Amino acid sequence: MPEPMTLEQLLALWNQDSRLARLASVHALAIASGDHDRADRAALELAVPHVTPLQSLAANVELGRRLLDDRWRAVRDALEGDATWDEIAEAQELTRDEAVAYYVHAIGRQERYAGEPFDPCRARAVLPALEGSA
Repeated sequence: MPEPMTLEQLLALWNQDSRLARLASVHALAIASGDHDRADRAALELAVPHVTPLQSLAANVELGRRLLDDRWRAVRDALEGDATWDEIAEAQELTRDEAVAYYVHAIGRQERYAGEPFDPCRARAVLPALEGSA
């Protein structure tokens, strides 16, 4: 089984598809303007085997999954660094309650499915106190 790709490798795959789209536009514009040298250079780059749009899509999906899977850690680290729950919510374009609920759900998943080195006490230490508790 091949080694899983790093985030950098996945991002490179994802970016290559948009780069190819820009290169195709450069090629078309160069032909239309009569710039044969530029059109030839673009055609040569386009002729090299590249990532397919489907491979790019798969890379995008995997990037998104990995980034979302680790969002809880970024939330915890920001809170440990003195960010507030309101700031955390704003950064995620969520309400405060949605941000807290997302974090609680995410650390619950970590408790169920992640092995070491997950520290549930550290993860829960940044949760806001319950309303009305002493």
